[in-house]
Amino acid sequence: MSAGGRTQHIPLEPLSHVIRMSAMTAALTPDVKSFNGDSTEGTNSDYPTTTTQPVVEDCSLAPHFVVRAALCTHGRYHTLCVKHLQVTNTMNQILCGLLLTLFFYVANGEGSAELRRFNMLKFGNTDQDYIMYQPNMSPLASEFTVCAWIRRLNSATRPVWFSYSSSVTSKEIQITDDGYQFYMFGTESDLRSVYTISPGTWFYNCLSWSSATQTRTVYINGRVVDSASTPAGRTLGQGGYLLFGNEQDGLGTGMDGGEIFGGEMYKLNVFSRMLTTSEIQELAQNMCVDIEQKYESTRYIKWEDILQLSRNGDVTEKDNSCLLEAYKLLNSELTERLNHTRLELNTTVEELARTRESLHSTEERLNETVIALDRSETGLNKTLIALNRSETRLNETLEELERTKVTHRETEARLNETLEIADNLEEKLNSTLESKCLLNSSITSHWDFLYASPFYGEVSHSKSCRLYGDHWKS
Repeated sequence: MSAGGRTQHIPLEPLSHVIRMSAMTAALTPDVKSFNGDSTEGTNSDYPTTTTQPVVEDCSLAPHFVVRAALCTHGRYHTLCVKHLQVTNTMNQILCGLLLTLFFYVANGEGSAELRRFNMLKFGNTDQDYIMYQPNMSPLASEFTVCAWIRRLNSATRPVWFSYSSSVTSKEIQITDDGYQFYMFGTESDLRSVYTISPGTWFYNCLSWSSATQTRTVYINGRVVDSASTPAGRTLGQGGYLLFGNEQDGLGTGMDGGEIFGGEMYKLNVFSRMLTTSEIQELAQNMCVDIEQKYESTRYIKWEDILQLSRNGDVTEKDNSCLLEAYKLLNSELTERLNHTRLELNTTVEELARTRESLHSTEERLNETVIALDRSETGLNKTLIALNRSETRLNETLEELERTKVTHRETEARLNETLEIADNLEEKLNSTLESKCLLNSSITSHWDFLYASPFYGEVSHSKSCRLYGDHWKS
C-alpha cells in the first residue's frame, strides 16, 4: 500500500431475517417484492422488527400457512414471500419442511456469503481508493480471461479498473473503462474508438489471451472489438500485484490521480483459460444471472473472494438490483424445485399405491394359497388316517393268512396221514382179495356175473367178495 493510505477491512453487513407464518387457505403462490425500511427497525407494519432468529411455526400445527421472509441488507428490505402453502397431507408437509429448511439456512446466516456475491463495489474518486493484493498467478501463465461488469462514473483521463504489474513490467496488464492507454505485456493500445459505452451505463468488458495462439482479444458486451498479436514465447510475468481501481507505475506502487477508476464494478472473475467467443457472449447476456459458476473449474480468481479482500480508502460494497433479482431467481428456483419435488412425490405416492395394491393382491393370493394348503393338509391327514387303517387291516389280514397257512399245513399233514392210512388199507385189502378171492383164470366165463345186478357198477367190499364166491361156485 502507498504511504498515507488508510487500509480497512469492511465485512459484509449481516443479513437480518424474519420468517413469519400465519394461517391461510389458498393454493401455493410465490410472491417476491421489496420495500424500503430501516435496517434495525421495520417500518412496514406488515413485517415485525428484524431479528437474527426466525420465528417459525411447525407445519403440522395448522392446515394452511404463509411463509414470509423479510431480508434486510444495507438499509433496504427485500422480502421473499411464498404464500399459501397447503400442508393438508403428508406430501405437502414434506414440501413445507423443505421450504423452512431453506429459510432457516438463510435466516441463520449460512446463506449470507452466498447472497453476498450479488453485491457490487463502488470506488471513490481519489488515488487511494483501490484494492490490491498479491495472488499466485502461475495458473494464468499461458492463458487467461479477465471479465467484469463495469459502470463508468468518473471523468478521469485514464480510468483504470484492472492493473497487473510483474517483475517483467509494471504494465503487464492494464484495462481502462474508456479504452485509453490499454496495456498488454507493456505494449500500449488506444481503444477509445471501440469503447463507445455512455457514462453511467453498465457494460461487460473482457480480455482473453493465449500463448498458443499468441493473440489477445478485447470484448465489450460479448462482441469482439479488438484483437492483436502478442510476442511468441511470451508468458504472463509472475510475482506481481493485482490492483483494482487505479494504475501501477511500479511493482505495487505509483497510483496516479489521472488513472482513478471511480466507478462501479461487479462480478470481476479471472478464468485460467482463454474463453471462446460464444462463452463470453453467454456471460454477457445478463449481469444478474450466475453464468460464471458454470465455469467453476477454470474460475481462478472469483468475485466472491475479491469481496473478502481488504480495501484501501473509499471502496464500499453496495447492494444493487441484482440482489432483488437473485431473490426472484431463488424464489423461482425454489418454486421449480418444490414443483419438481411435488411431481416426484406424486409419482412416489402413485408407485406406493400401486405397490400397496400389488401387495394386497399378493396377500390375497397368499391367503388363498394358505387356505388351499390347509385343505390339502387336511386331505392329506385324512389320507394318512385311511392309509393307517388300511395298513392295520392289512396286518390283520396277513396275521389271519398266517394262521390259515398254519391250519392248512396242519390239515395237509392230517390229510397226508389219512392218505397213508388209506394206502395201507388198500394194500391190506388187495392182499386179502388176492388170498381169498383167487379165481381160476382158465374159467373166464364165470366173470360174466360181474356184469349182472347187483355187481355191475357197485363198489367191491368184503361182503361182495363172499357173494362173488357164492356166484362163482354156482
